[in-house]
Amino acid sequence: MRLRSIRSKLLFAFVAVILLPLFTLGLLGPYISARTLESEATIHTWQLIRQVTRNIEFYVRQTERIISIVDANPDVQAFMAFEGSAQTFSAREQAAARQLLRAIADAHPEIAGILVVSEDNRPLSNEIQPITRDPLTEESWYREAADNPGTVQLLPRPIGRNLRNTEGEGGSHHRGVYDIFPHTPRRAEDVPEGALGSLNESCSLEGLRQVFVIPWAVRSTGCGDQKVISPESVLGVGTRAVGLWTEKPGRGVKVLIPLDRLAAIEDLTILLYGRLSFLSFAEKLTIRYNTLARSNLRPALLELRERLAGPPLPLPLEEEEVAELPIKWKRLLRSPYLRFRESAPVAFRFAVAPGKSRDDVQRGQLLVVNPHELVYMFDPLEASHNYGEDSFIVPRPRITRVRFREKYLEVVSNGARLSLSMAPELREAAARWLS
Repeated sequence: MRLRSIRSKLLFAFVAVILLPLFTLGLLGPYISARTLESEATIHTWQLIRQVTRNIEFYVRQTERIISIVDANPDVQAFMAFEGSAQTFSAREQAAARQLLRAIADAHPEIAGILVVSEDNRPLSNEIQPITRDPLTEESWYREAADNPGTVQLLPRPIGRNLRNTEGEGGSHHRGVYDIFPHTPRRAEDVPEGALGSLNESCSLEGLRQVFVIPWAVRSTGCGDQKVISPESVLGVGTRAVGLWTEKPGRGVKVLIPLDRLAAIEDLTILLYGRLSFLSFAEKLTIRYNTLARSNLRPALLELRERLAGPPLPLPLEEEEVAELPIKWKRLLRSPYLRFRESAPVAFRFAVAPGKSRDDVQRGQLLVVNPHELVYMFDPLEASHNYGEDSFIVPRPRITRVRFREKYLEVVSNGARLSLSMAPELREAAARWLS
């Protein structure tokens, strides 16, 4: 009996010795680790917030000092006080005021430009000028600044402002406000001379909402110091054709794709960079744009897609995937951009392509078939991270052949052959749905 009691005590002691570390490591360990990581993440986040706050405060104080320097300058004061013939604002004072603004902008490369606007709608600047003749004093940014004198206003999203940066006309690159392009002109006078008539004749435009002005720009080729100069151009998305008018060499419509020959649309976005292409059997029309201006392009592109859509076609009779999509792709799948019309039914497949190297990221691929289009969207190969999307939109009535290839899906649309690199399961689904 005594031996049994000792055996039980020893057994209990051994079990306790074994269970205590397991309990400590298995339950308390993860809990303590999670609390520690959460605490460190919170501390790090607050440190970042405080650092960002300090940076913003420093920037605002620096901006206030710059404004004070400009405001105290006698030549700028003379400009603000000038009201026609009541006071004088000589050419010497104007040159001195512009020289001050230029010196400040050169000393602060983060400044895209400085604009001084008087109460009677007179602008003074080296770089920034109005796009149209509409009064700047009626712009929302001017009214907000005028209603809060002595206070620096931080105004995000400069889309739609009647301003452009003309610094590039002297040989430098465009910066700041002028980077947001293309813009939709408000008046026919805002379109380069001859462009509207040529595009209307070629594309059959219904209004200025189908016209997009792209300023001339200088961009790097990626090969050393080589650069490419793109002339000022105008895109027209009409009811008969899509055309691109350029100013040089020789004004005129350089690329024209009739709608009955259009095969597909490719739209690539990476952060602020956008590239829109219209594809046909014999032509490819491509423009580059700033994604902040994408809201200007979207209505015209939706109208174009509706013209290419044709009657609705039946969807493949297959069950949808039940796997949970990443948040980015779930949001895109719900959008009218992929469904063609809001809440329209679709068939879709999603896959994740592994990175091509150890340092490369995995890239999502989404194949969607709606009643009117084949839409293939994937994380851009040009981006080091999953910032943006690359999408091909192919009208289903124009698809004549779909073939499963070893490394890509071959789609023939309106005579044009498209090679879409995608995961095998997506290629199989597309070939099955559209053959």
